[in-house]
Amino acid sequence: MKLMYYIKRTLNNKLKLSVVGLIFLYVITYAFTFLKDIQLGGSVNEPDLISFLTGNSFYSNAFHLLIWYMPLYLLLLVADDCIEDYRLGYKQILISKWGKHSYLRINLIKGFVLSFAVFFIALMVNLAITHIMFVGGTYKSFALEDLNSMELWAYKNALLTNVIHIVLTSIFAGIVGTGAVAVSISVHNRLLVYPIVFIMWYIPFGLFENTIIYAIQPFTEYSILHASTPIIQLIVINLSAVIFMYIKELKYEKV
Repeated sequence: MKLMYYIKRTLNNKLKLSVVGLIFLYVITYAFTFLKDIQLGGSVNEPDLISFLTGNSFYSNAFHLLIWYMPLYLLLLVADDCIEDYRLGYKQILISKWGKHSYLRINLIKGFVLSFAVFFIALMVNLAITHIMFVGGTYKSFALEDLNSMELWAYKNALLTNVIHIVLTSIFAGIVGTGAVAVSISVHNRLLVYPIVFIMWYIPFGLFENTIIYAIQPFTEYSILHASTPIIQLIVINLSAVIFMYIKELKYEKV
């Protein structure tokens, strides 16, 4: 299977494995930061309220490092090899074996699948570890009577809420990874590819008042619907990158 070719390349690449390891390090060690509060006499937190995506407490630097710089990790994980293949001439070898349509399609699939899988597995591992470490925890930093109806539903369905946001975040990672692959195949130059992909992320992330972070973080006063505009922006921007890639690559093939 052609996708397995890229999975094997990832498993045999120390840089890519380092990126995966760093992502897992962020989300796994995050849970352990709350042990300090318990050691100092604090209450045991409710596990769902301190999952990685909540970005809860003083120890939220890992959350910002992962979410703010998501394009960097995905560029290194799924897109940088497209630039290397072009530079080394290996792209033409793969195209001659698979055909250009197949080459483009498989790389886009690789971009989405690997990006989605790494984020989904890492975040689910964090959720599982949090539930194991803080089983029976009841502390929360708010009173139920202060919650609006949407927040109350999220709290009463806390595990489901976490899973929904983990799936959404993983889908966003898949979309960003796909767009990063498309730009890398089209442009080939790291000095251009990296800034372009970051801009593609920061437009829905923080350029306007509404931000896609509302769909990433659970247990906030904002619903996922509040982030509908930046979600559409994310999809449209990265889909445009894919369309541009196909036009450029297939037109070049005919020349």
